[in-house]
Amino acid sequence: MHTTSLIKFLLLLTAVLTFLPLAVVVVNGNPSGTDANMIYNLYFQHPIRVYLFLTGIIILAGLILWTLRWRPPLDLYKKYKKLDSGLLDSNPALCREFFNDIINYYIKAGKLQFYRYIISHFHFFYDFHNQALSWIDEIASNSQTGNVPREFILSAISSGKIGKVFMQANYASGLPLANIKTDEPIIFHTCADIIELWSYNMAQPLTRLNKDSIRLQNCHRHPGYVSGSLIGRDKIEKAERKIGLRFLPYNPHTGVKDESIARERIVMFKQWLKSVTSNTASQYGHYGIDVTDLTHPLSCEEAPIVHELKRLKNKRLIHDYFTDMPQATTEHPFSFDAIVLADGVGIVTVTEKYENGEIIFSGDRVWHQHVNNQRRNMANACQQAGLNRANLSLFLATHQLARWPIHNLVVFTSTNVGLSMTMGKQRLQCNVLSLSKLVKWFETITPVHDIEFDEQSLQQFTALFEHRHITPQRLATV
Repeated sequence: MHTTSLIKFLLLLTAVLTFLPLAVVVVNGNPSGTDANMIYNLYFQHPIRVYLFLTGIIILAGLILWTLRWRPPLDLYKKYKKLDSGLLDSNPALCREFFNDIINYYIKAGKLQFYRYIISHFHFFYDFHNQALSWIDEIASNSQTGNVPREFILSAISSGKIGKVFMQANYASGLPLANIKTDEPIIFHTCADIIELWSYNMAQPLTRLNKDSIRLQNCHRHPGYVSGSLIGRDKIEKAERKIGLRFLPYNPHTGVKDESIARERIVMFKQWLKSVTSNTASQYGHYGIDVTDLTHPLSCEEAPIVHELKRLKNKRLIHDYFTDMPQATTEHPFSFDAIVLADGVGIVTVTEKYENGEIIFSGDRVWHQHVNNQRRNMANACQQAGLNRANLSLFLATHQLARWPIHNLVVFTSTNVGLSMTMGKQRLQCNVLSLSKLVKWFETITPVHDIEFDEQSLQQFTALFEHRHITPQRLATV
């Protein structure tokens, strides 16, 4: 007899025994009076026996609820009664259906029932499928957003490759395909000699990087997050990728922001990379990662864009700047890396881009990036900034702060970037410049004397953008 069954039997026996004392009184010495007064008389004549009877009722009710709640998934058992590892290997559609049902059960029933009724019940001859069941629990437990990355799990299992996973870094830039859902982490998955980067709801990896080529460097502290650059060579395209990552400084369960959380996460990521790339150490003489810039969480430098904004403020070219945007608190979400307030100019929004190489831009929907003798398409950042600007205007209007003009800037912060403007079918929607030209842009712009920020308006902007717990996120590009 299983331990749980024994416990249920003992509880049932206890409930029955608590009924007996009162039953003896009722059968052998029924209290005088009408039926309506019987319970009243029993209570005053035999209170302890009544209390025992009520305790038995509570135990019996709890036992019934427990049995209904903690019952095995008989429908799954029946549906996959004849399932074995051979069928899973030979029938990809059945394999996907089975693991999809298993994920649904995990979400519905939780970790304890998953272990008891799924992992302990399905024993496959092929170890891979047994490992996959435990792997599902590992992924679901590490999902900080509370969402199970279903497509990633199903695709990885169907490919026959499951490995260690890291899920505490968010995508910033540098990949042809972006993370679909905002504020959800990129999934780093290691298998064989590569590390795959997955989005939550895509059926294929965003990129596959050779383990021996991976380096993590250029850690920077931002007011809203800590960033780092992950560099590695794409196994398929044979091209080097520079991927900007963001490590968010808040706990998704409590909503509390703390920069030390972001620092801790980037160090955890460094340690994870070292552990999963250590199998190449004998061949390449290192762990596949440059850790010289990240020997300690506090070694992160200030982000270059923040450094330049501080220079502007010290030169009195701007009044103030804000880097935490309230996307999650407004009906019209927007995303900027910084909002700058400047007398004579108005409100200047800054969209930071991390791409390197030669950027050919125009007013058309697609821009072009030339790097390592390859040409890639990238979205027009000015168009996305224009959409965000419209939502920012609506947001400011609801707070009576819409009397200043808004200018959009797209700023490329890489030191290895060249910008070339070309004629397109449409006019360029905003100013595009490198970080080194940011101060000069503010120095040379013609001021409008009627545009100024008084102390009261500055306090209103500060209240909107600074003194609240905000969930940082980046909107999908158009």
